[in-house]
Amino acid sequence: MDDIETYRDEHRRLEAMSNEFEWLLAKERPPEPVDFLRFRHEFGRLLTQHLNREDWLIYPRLQASSAPELRAVGERFASGIGAFGATFSTHVRYWTSERIAGEWRRYRRATEALLNALRQRIDLEEAELYPLLATVSSH
Repeated sequence: MDDIETYRDEHRRLEAMSNEFEWLLAKERPPEPVDFLRFRHEFGRLLTQHLNREDWLIYPRLQASSAPELRAVGERFASGIGAFGATFSTHVRYWTSERIAGEWRRYRRATEALLNALRQRIDLEEAELYPLLATVSSH
């Protein structure tokens, strides 16, 4: 199993970038498109990398456990919570630079909701999922 601290470190980086994202969203006008889209791309790259590692390494390990409670958690995270990556991808495809510039207030609200959902996911993983990972090798 990957080192849990690696996942936690990724969470800290995602939280720091989320804070920076919110700082940019607090502006009355959209930021410079090139710099903003570069930042959003870097955020998306880190998020996608993290989500893929969970999807490919954590959830299957839990789902393959002989313990029913671990399998159930693996299923729940993989199906419900694991859909976050698709939600983020849809958000990025919908919100082009032109749409962001033309609908800045709507974009801000939509992105703030997405960042809040990410924080909730991180909190849940830290509280429920990661503590279980240490028990997987013993089952």
